[in-house]
Formats: sequence, structure tokens, C-alpha cells
Amino acid sequence: MSENNRTTQSIKNVRVSLFFSILILILGFFSRKILIECLGAEVLGLNTTATNLLGLLNLAELGISTAISYTLYTPLYQKDYKTINEIVAVQGWLYRRIAYIILAGGTILMCFFPWIFSKMELPLWYAYGSFGVLLVAAMLGYIVNYQQIALSADQQEYKISYNVQGFRALKLLMQIVGIGYFGQGYVYWLAVEFGMSAITCFFLHRTIHKSFPWLRPDLSKGKMLSRKHTEIIRKTKQLFFHKFATYVLGQTSPLIIYAFLSLTVVAVYGNYMLLVVSVSMIVTSVFNGMNAGIGNLIAEGNKEKILSFFREYTVSRYWIASVICFCLFNLSHSFMVLWIG
Repeated sequence: MSENNRTTQSIKNVRVSLFFSILILILGFFSRKILIECLGAEVLGLNTTATNLLGLLNLAELGISTAISYTLYTPLYQKDYKTINEIVAVQGWLYRRIAYIILAGGTILMCFFPWIFSKMELPLWYAYGSFGVLLVAAMLGYIVNYQQIALSADQQEYKISYNVQGFRALKLLMQIVGIGYFGQGYVYWLAVEFGMSAITCFFLHRTIHKSFPWLRPDLSKGKMLSRKHTEIIRKTKQLFFHKFATYVLGQTSPLIIYAFLSLTVVAVYGNYMLLVVSVSMIVTSVFNGMNAGIGNLIAEGNKEKILSFFREYTVSRYWIASVICFCLFNLSHSFMVLWIG
């Protein structure tokens, strides 16, 4: 791919992802505020805790998607469709097994909910409902839409954004209206969460096969092909430690806070984390839109150009991170007072 096409695709990915990230950021703040006002801080804290419990189970993913993306750059650059189908088949085979592990782990974990949520004042079915809906949504992603990695690696991340982020924005809007104006707001919230997850999977699956009609991975050969593409397993093992560190850094705090305090305090902490995560999401959306272009550049093999881009890319990331950290440290509390009160 020429440098101009690579740059054009990267800009398109960044533009679409940035638009949806900002839209979801705005809707997310409204959704959280309405959830607190209409259903209470404890419900919000419950959702945060359920999300982090699921995040613990998602460690089983091990970083496979990143490893797969890395191995797809070269065959996509060379238009080697046979190899692409083989690599995606390995991913599908691995994801099926991960889905079974997460489902089994989630089922076992729910057996301990009466003990885990013993301090919760809400009915226990709230915990089962929240976690169950999030678990089903995760299963759909692992079993149905694992092939989206081909879009991402082929610099078509914007198509994923249109489907995933677009329907997520619609979901938040429906939840805001439902919680604010309908009775049984929490049941409505759960129904919309489940329904939109299924709809997102359907449309994303259709988009994938419209973009890659030749993509027909044979999952029955996944185990055999994993022995051929050993680099996937090797890279996955290397990435697992980074994935585990990310989970410990970003998702264990709410669980510890709930263990020693309450779901209400988790909700307060979650308000600050929403601000941090939202800003991070905007920055990440910008850089993620460039990932496939970087992979394509590496596949091209021009070492001088690769090294020059690496230096510029790294400096820009550190500079942006420094500015954001300074602003968050000094302005986050004032924003909370303005937003929540």
C-alpha cells in the first residue's frame, strides 16, 4: 500500500473513531447522572463491580487479538487470502474455548453472589441481572464477531466504529430516555443492554462478510493450524503479562473498595474513573486508528522510514500523556462538582 493510501486510511479511521468517542463521552456523562438521580448510586456501583468481575474472567483472552492482528499485517499486505483464513480460523478456535472458560467461570462466580454482595441493600437479582447481561454480551463477541480483527488489521477500523460505537451511542440514548421516563427503569436498562448487544453483533457480522466475501475460516481445523502458526501462541504468551498488568492497574480498585466499603463509594470512585477512561478513550481512538497503518508500514520493510516514524510517534504520545495528566490532576475535582454536585 502506498504511503498516501496508508495516511488516508489512518485519517479516516481516526476521524470516525474520534467522532464516536466524543459522542459516547457526552452521552455517557448524561447516562451516569440520570442513573444516579433515578436509580441511586448503589445501582451504579453494582454495574461497575459487575463489569470489573467480568474483566477478571476476560483475562482468559490472554491478548490473543493483539497477537492475531500482528500476524495478519503481512498476509494482508501480500493479499494472501489462504493464510488470512488460516490465522482467523486459529483465532476462532481459540475464542470458542475462551468463551467456554468464561461461561463456566461466570456460572461458578454467580454461585458466590449471595456472599459477594451480602452488603448490598438492593435485591440480589440486580446483581445476577447485571452480570448475566454483561456475560452474554461478552459471549456474543467471542463466538460471533471474532472475525472483526480482519477489518482492524486491514485499516478498516472505521467500519467497526460505525457498527460498535454507533450502536453503543444509540444504546446510551435509549437508556437515558428509558430510565428517565419509563417505569421499571433498571429492567429497561438491562433489556436495552442485551438487545443492542445482539443487534450490534448481527450488523457487524454482516459488515465483515460484505467487506471480505472470501473470509471463510474453518474452525474445525483451528487446532491443526495453531501448530502451523506457532507465532500466535508465542506472541500471546508475551502479551499476557501486559494484559494482566492492565487489569490490575485499571479494574481491581473497585473490587477492593467494595470489599472494604460499599457500592456507593464504588460509584463515587467510578465517577472519577469515567472521566479518566473517557479522556483515555479519546486519545486511544486517535492512535488506534493508526495501528493498522503502522503494521502495513512495518510489512513494507523500510527500516529507515520505520525508525523515523517510531521516534515521532513515541514523542507525541509522551507529550500528550503529560498534558492530560496535568489537566486531570488539577481540574478533575472541579469538574465533578460541576457535573454531579
